[in-house]
Amino acid sequence: MPEFLNGIGFKMTPQQWEDWNKKKFGDDRSKWTPAMKILIVCDRLLTGFDAPIEQVMYLDKPLRDHGLLQAMARTNRPFPEMGKRGGLILDYFGVFEDLQKALNFDENVREEAVINWAKLKALVPEEIERCMVYFQGIKIEDTRDCLLASLRRLADPDAALAFETQFKRTEVLWEAISPDECLYPHRFHYAWLCSIYVAHKRRKRRSPYTREELAAKTRKLIQQHTMFMDIAEDVPAYKIGADYLTKITDIKSPADRAAELEAALTKELTEGEGGFLYKQLGERLQQVIDQKVASDDAAIRIMKELEALVEQVNKAKDEPQRLGLTSPGEYPLFTVIRSMAKTGTETAWVTAAKTLMAELRRGQHLPIGWASTAGGRQKVSLALQVASWMPTVSDLGLCPEGEAEPPFLAAAVEELARTTA
Repeated sequence: MPEFLNGIGFKMTPQQWEDWNKKKFGDDRSKWTPAMKILIVCDRLLTGFDAPIEQVMYLDKPLRDHGLLQAMARTNRPFPEMGKRGGLILDYFGVFEDLQKALNFDENVREEAVINWAKLKALVPEEIERCMVYFQGIKIEDTRDCLLASLRRLADPDAALAFETQFKRTEVLWEAISPDECLYPHRFHYAWLCSIYVAHKRRKRRSPYTREELAAKTRKLIQQHTMFMDIAEDVPAYKIGADYLTKITDIKSPADRAAELEAALTKELTEGEGGFLYKQLGERLQQVIDQKVASDDAAIRIMKELEALVEQVNKAKDEPQRLGLTSPGEYPLFTVIRSMAKTGTETAWVTAAKTLMAELRRGQHLPIGWASTAGGRQKVSLALQVASWMPTVSDLGLCPEGEAEPPFLAAAVEELARTTA
């Protein structure tokens, strides 16, 4: 039985089933492997699987996008050897009650997809072209320069999002129709688009595993077109660390290096340690991003600003240990003090952070869950204000007497809530 299931058993016509059994077991039908009548699918065999012999599908789970479209298309695929012209889908889950939501295609296509296979095939060149429009004027080559030129077109967040959305629409369609021969003329462009998508995601997510996001039949295609994918998977996916700036020195173009720096910083400041300091660095990053690059000189200047931001991020990672601010809450509080103190030196800010935290602990103002109530936050805010008037802290001007709501207090409470609650 396993040999039958793992091989051609999924696709056999009655005559093929009979011939296979006769060859393996002879004429003794008592030994024959029974013909497959029903296949229960949980998670596997939903994509990347083709069996035109399938005639009826009982749908009882929330399939959508390429999984649903491919399942529908597989059931409706003609099979002349058995006289099959279409199939039957019995929807026990209710997916077809909102097909517009389940399938991301034009309404007429969604309505006809259940019965009109030719309509889906006709969409292929149109969907491919909608992806290609983002790269007009770029000559397709299996070179790093071609790839980087394409990635520059996706530097704008709106353009990047539009391309990602359109590519996934195209992938859904490709998966549903594959391995139909109508796709053959478009393999070259689709494989190239896959490489652009993978390179873009690598840069954006700092992850080497973006190829695995592609659907099964698309992955099979790109295995046959490695010339594009090899270059795409060479795009740096480094995370910011002590040697990050050294690792990216092979990116020679200032504009391309600026794009790499921007992506790495965006990822770090969005998903890194967070907090007050990272928020400040993120605001500075956005100011740099908002600058328009109109020349090589401007690109070089922006690249230098981004490199300086990387150095600040690395400095922030080592700073708590260097300053001796390793107890919970001390370094986050220090970052707020450093930003909002009207006077003072680094030594004075370190002393103030340690003093304020000691007072909060001495007064037992930071019990578990303190930040989840308005009363708990108010007590911490008042304790910080009183402690800020102590001789070792007052000269910094964090909470001047007479100022009703000093900005320092709100920022400090938020940082302490993030790190000590």
